[in-house]
Amino acid sequence: MQLKGKVVSIKDVEVISDKFQKQIILVEQDTKFDAIIPIEFINQKIDLASKLQVGETKTFNININGREWKDKHFVSIRCYAISNNNTEVAEGNDQGQKENLPF
Repeated sequence: MQLKGKVVSIKDVEVISDKFQKQIILVEQDTKFDAIIPIEFINQKIDLASKLQVGETKTFNININGREWKDKHFVSIRCYAISNNNTEVAEGNDQGQKENLPF
């Protein structure tokens, strides 16, 4: 899935444990309601976020994940690649998606 928007904020890297760290980038979509979406970069993908600057408009290739905890549901949006437009992948590998799909 892809999400296009302008980078409005780059948060500091959070070190959760010695094997897990994340960084959140806030992206503003150019829609009727100007939604600001938090996109997570996990572990090795933090290198992708380090190349971003506030004010840039990019297309983010993302996976949407959901989980439940104590009868509450949480959604996270994780980026695995960034492109300057819809056709050219600039950085990252497509995780969880296969090439040469029949559709």
